Amino acid sequence: MSETIKTVCKTSDRIAEILKREKTFVSGESIAAELGMSRASIWKGIRELEKNGMTIEAVTKKGYMLAGEKYARADYVLKYLKNPLIRIKTLRSVNSTNAFLKSIAENENEGLLVIADSQTGGKGRLGRTFLSPDGTGLYMSLLLKPKLSANDALAITSCAAVAVCDVARKIAPDKSIGIKWVNDIYANGKKICGILTEAAFNMENGGLDYAVLGIGINLFEPEHGFGELSDIAGALFPYSANTADVKCRIAAEITDRFMELYSDISSKSFFKSYKNNLFILGKKIKVLRENKSKIAEAVDIDDNFMLLVRYENGEEELLSSGEISIRI
Repeated sequence: MSETIKTVCKTSDRIAEILKREKTFVSGESIAAELGMSRASIWKGIRELEKNGMTIEAVTKKGYMLAGEKYARADYVLKYLKNPLIRIKTLRSVNSTNAFLKSIAENENEGLLVIADSQTGGKGRLGRTFLSPDGTGLYMSLLLKPKLSANDALAITSCAAVAVCDVARKIAPDKSIGIKWVNDIYANGKKICGILTEAAFNMENGGLDYAVLGIGINLFEPEHGFGELSDIAGALFPYSANTADVKCRIAAEITDRFMELYSDISSKSFFKSYKNNLFILGKKIKVLRENKSKIAEAVDIDDNFMLLVRYENGEEELLSSGEISIRI
């Protein structure tokens, strides 16, 4: 790194401290005087802050004011995190937090949390993409190395769904929060969160070598909405340019809640909570398979979080995977 870049980075951090301290407009001249630097250096520092996700208002004869931050920072997450075993890595943009974490999983210990501000190839179930707008969502993956059998892997996703529901209900008490089996969280009838657990199995003992738990949440409405997905996609909060602190606090709270439940995951103590959060039970759904669909009633879930459905001809089936739709 050149000395010039080092100077700009140091300047930007010091400017940020001033803007956070003053919480109002500060002239470039007074910032330059306080830091003993030229106005040109201050201008470069301001540009650097904007590249790093800070929204800064600039008004002639008034100066600069910090209007918000949108990018996650590890130190912000750590400020709220209670679990001392979690390590954090933040990324501005990544193809997929799950894919990134899987690429390094074998050489890392359990508890590495990767958070990105945007994904260019966010992953959903069944090979689908997950829309990941820059700055408004929380996209995170957690590395786990549990002593579980392959058959128990579904419990990780279910455990995470309960953790997300608990936190979402706490921070947005005005929203009706629920789970659509097996891994989607809804608020007021629209999807706000998808959960994807990807695991590597040990062929010798049938257990897991590791699991990567991916959680993507629409925290804030994108500035220009969800476009063609507006009928099905929702967010917990309206658009804001100041998302960093909220994003980091929620990342910490979800991680803490998940780890609390995960610490005794083999007991499935969260089963009752998962079932109570399911809003599909007793309702008509579509079971989707290979471009075909069948109408069924979602009857119940068993102890392994498998969904019992009853088709219109009276036949029943226990689903361990697959896709259902609530749009009949």
